[in-house]
Amino acid sequence: MREALGVQARLREDRQALVRAAAAALAHTLESGKGYPALDVDRYFATRAAHLPASAPEPHALAGVMYAADAFADLERIYAGLEADDPTLAANSVGLIGAAVRDLHEHPLLGRAAEEDLRERVISRGRTGYVALYRHLELAGCVLIVAIRHRYAAGYPSTD
Repeated sequence: MREALGVQARLREDRQALVRAAAAALAHTLESGKGYPALDVDRYFATRAAHLPASAPEPHALAGVMYAADAFADLERIYAGLEADDPTLAANSVGLIGAAVRDLHEHPLLGRAAEEDLRERVISRGRTGYVALYRHLELAGCVLIVAIRHRYAAGYPSTD
């Protein structure tokens, strides 16, 4: 029982840390008014996966589907972490995340409501997957991805 309570406390702390990071990324991005266009980010990772020289995308004014700088860094971390062991898995995982994020262009309310007026898009990968936190900035015509984590780092329990 004590172990189960400890696990629940850790999951709650992980979730709170994710939401704090997402809120900070949102505030910073709204202050700068710039983000990374999703299509540019997709091209960047596709080029890396093809083992070609790739220049990181440049930030632009918020419009369409965008990544906050912190969310782009999350993708870089996810890709780099998987690439060392399995480059194909790295490319497929980032591609899966990109496809789920692109869906938000047509369906910005697709994800479920989350804390701090954010929305959450769960991206399944079999028994595991990722969670993207985002905000639909309706007046700006933008969906802003503010954080991406593996589901275990986002406060969801292991299925084992």
